[in-house]
Amino acid sequence: MNPKPGARLKLDARLVALALGLGSFALFAFRIGTPAELYFDETHYVPAARTLIAHSGPVNIEHPLFAKTMIAAGIELFGDNSIGWRLPSAFFAAASVMALFWIGRMMFRADRPAVLVALLAVFNQTLFVQARIAMLEMPMTAFILLAAGCLLKARQEDGGGRRWVFGGWR
Repeated sequence: MNPKPGARLKLDARLVALALGLGSFALFAFRIGTPAELYFDETHYVPAARTLIAHSGPVNIEHPLFAKTMIAAGIELFGDNSIGWRLPSAFFAAASVMALFWIGRMMFRADRPAVLVALLAVFNQTLFVQARIAMLEMPMTAFILLAAGCLLKARQEDGGGRRWVFGGWR
């Protein structure tokens, strides 16, 4: 069946979110291994992740353990190199872009402004830089945005929003 002339193609929001996530991940991960040595605060967090892998206890405990654990997971999956250190940040940055699309859809109740919100985040220099360095900000950002999305979703649901509240507060 052919659509009527001038009719708009309606895409599934999940496919749009997935395309935004995959596209942003590809952008964030492009040449992520350069430079090959530690730089900026990676000098603190990568050794802390290595300590976790060696089971010799957490170091610099004044900083959250979860993000250092994600860096350690990247090292275990992709090797103790610049790609292994930084790829988790790119993944969480892409998840942040998808979360912003979800939040934008709920707030504007339309796909176009939600895509614009996500694209503005993709091309934000702060997000771009943080997505390409092994630091603590990207896991934190992704989970804060997902929690905000859960709380917004709970507010929109009439009686069944409790599960979303739980996701937003935990």
